[in-house]
Amino acid sequence: MGHSSKAHLASLEKKDHHPQQQQQPPPYTYAPSIQANASSSTAPYHPQAANPVLGPPTPIKSFNITNAGFWTHKNLVVTYNGQAILHVNSKSTAKGFGPPIIRLCTDPQGGVVVAAAKCKNWSSGCKILLGNPDAAPKEAWGEVSSESFSDKQFGFYFRERKFLWKRTHDKALGGSWLSSKDFKLVDYADQRRVLAVYVSDKKMFSGSQVGRVDFMVELGHDLELLSLAAILGIEETIRRTEGAAAGSGGGGGGA
Repeated sequence: MGHSSKAHLASLEKKDHHPQQQQQPPPYTYAPSIQANASSSTAPYHPQAANPVLGPPTPIKSFNITNAGFWTHKNLVVTYNGQAILHVNSKSTAKGFGPPIIRLCTDPQGGVVVAAAKCKNWSSGCKILLGNPDAAPKEAWGEVSSESFSDKQFGFYFRERKFLWKRTHDKALGGSWLSSKDFKLVDYADQRRVLAVYVSDKKMFSGSQVGRVDFMVELGHDLELLSLAAILGIEETIRRTEGAAAGSGGGGGGA
């Protein structure tokens, strides 16, 4: 065997002893320059993209939501695979006594705001926005409207398509009969298919855990952000309502 052949075999044996490491996926981040009329930057949701789900859907990714402080909802952290991807800051309007504006930011200091939700004073639901609320006109805000007497479902629009966050008690989705804060996201035109689930995960003796969002399909960058802002606004509305009623808020029905 020639010298070149021996060298080739030696290099192959060396590669066998040192297998290549799998390349890690890039970190999950949100671009700061989100605009309400921009196109989605990642695989946008398409209503005909999949067949109807016959059994319980399986999450393709999950966001965990925790308190940045202790026993507070003013500063939350959204993590994905252990990495902080969004920081949620809530600040009341009208000198601290009005309903809060919830800002979804890419850094803890709140310098870059990519979405927001604004609670209302005397009604259920909230308003939502892609981008910075301080730089947006009033007409840029979209409505998240309660569509039932007991706040069992809330509707909002994204590019002229209607979506619903509907209360769920389905154990297969992580819901609980004891909770009024578990919701599933569906397309109004195809409500058999669950797109995402929000599960309130507040533990009795845990001051940090708040909830989890399971995404069953890829919604695309903008719809994902807007849906997240909507459910955070809905959860804050329910929390304020139940707090005003001294913890006696009703659960209502759901599926």
